[in-house]
Amino acid sequence: MNPNLFFVSYPGDRCVVARRKCAECPVRQECLEAALREPSDRLGGGIRGGMDADQRAKLRSRLAPELVECRECGETIQAREPGKGGTRRVFCSGACSTRWHYRKRVG
Repeated sequence: MNPNLFFVSYPGDRCVVARRKCAECPVRQECLEAALREPSDRLGGGIRGGMDADQRAKLRSRLAPELVECRECGETIQAREPGKGGTRRVFCSGACSTRWHYRKRVG
């Protein structure tokens, strides 16, 4: 198979053929995961795991965790805890939450 098939500089017939090849490929998921782990498309874009560079960038941004700073100590934390639904975190620990709320009450 010609690897140039997957690295096209314009949308068109070659993209369609490359996506079809990806759909049949037994390592499609692994290929996409490897492409998503790269901070940018250092290989020049192309079709990888059935997606073009723009599609991978959108998926990468949806999968990236939102980071925030703890209101008390400034530690960087994920805004949403995995498995906790939509609960938004603003403190890194219960201790930081307690200290911050105590200071607000005492003034």
